[in-house]
Amino acid sequence: MNFCYVNPDGGPLEVKITVDNGARSNWNCAHANKEDDKWKALETFKLKSGDEGTDEHTLATDLKSIDDTSLLWRVAACGTVQGAERAKFTIVICQDGKEIYDKVSDRQVPACKDNKAVQFRNMVAFKLHSDNDKKADIWDVLS
Repeated sequence: MNFCYVNPDGGPLEVKITVDNGARSNWNCAHANKEDDKWKALETFKLKSGDEGTDEHTLATDLKSIDDTSLLWRVAACGTVQGAERAKFTIVICQDGKEIYDKVSDRQVPACKDNKAVQFRNMVAFKLHSDNDKKADIWDVLS
């Protein structure tokens, strides 16, 4: 499981995507939580990499209630550059101008002209922390 540590007293969370090598992608995203073994979407949004290769969205969620919720994404992508068979798909979550989470996926991409797309999905769980927390202490058990 991937975790993203959020400061409940910080600013809003910005979700940014970047796709390289001329790939085009559509991202279906949901901020969700699990209640009674069922997932419930708190917010949904779409991102597209387009010609610029980037897109972003600011989550509307109150950070005080973000603990134990998740951001889920499903991507469909294809390549527009002849001969480019791979692309890197990056999702970054920022708070107060700092990256607090990033995930890079290197994928083979079929050519858009062939009407095919690679599809993949992933998720990250949000956990609250404050600047006073010592989350790095968890690694002390390995000393």
